[in-house]
Amino acid sequence: MNRVLLVSSGLFHPSLPCRLALLGLLGGARRFELVRAASLERLPGLDMERFHALVLYIHQKAISPAALDCLERFVRRGGGLLALHSAAASFKAEARYHALLGGSFFTHGPVERFSVQPGQVEDEIFSQRGLFSLRDERYLHRLASEVRVHYASLAGGKPEPFVWTRLHGAGRVCYCAAGHTLESLRHPAVRRIILEGLAWAAGGEA
Repeated sequence: MNRVLLVSSGLFHPSLPCRLALLGLLGGARRFELVRAASLERLPGLDMERFHALVLYIHQKAISPAALDCLERFVRRGGGLLALHSAAASFKAEARYHALLGGSFFTHGPVERFSVQPGQVEDEIFSQRGLFSLRDERYLHRLASEVRVHYASLAGGKPEPFVWTRLHGAGRVCYCAAGHTLESLRHPAVRRIILEGLAWAAGGEA
């Protein structure tokens, strides 16, 4: 069983219903033992070697150097990181944080319905193969060159990376842009992507 630290906070963004939906999804997955924290500022006081992966579902403005050092070191030494939605819009002034994620948010449109398509026919991480429709905020990101895009959102004929992965030292990073709406986090395809992305980040097969 993989021990996972869920770092999640917010009232309006991420909303409490969305945070509870994610908690229910991860807590109900038998392969994960879940520990919860409200902020990355807790990391320096924790024994991070106890954890296989960290899930980040937050929207925060600032992070201390000590907490950022701890997060980066955790992943570089072999820990997994699954970041969702507004995690990419957090800590905008911290280039090292966004280098770790593999991308940074720069804008989004309204909450609307859009399509999500798989980026590759053969994918050893994710099993969701077909196009699906989602009602959410469509985030736009600036991506690092070494990320691998697995899914793209489609609006106006232009694809935008929606799920990507990257390696960081001995660790694994996965980002999924879903998570503004409760409908999004309840979607079977999104739930499958989150669980498979976390399983991969934690060092196992999906």
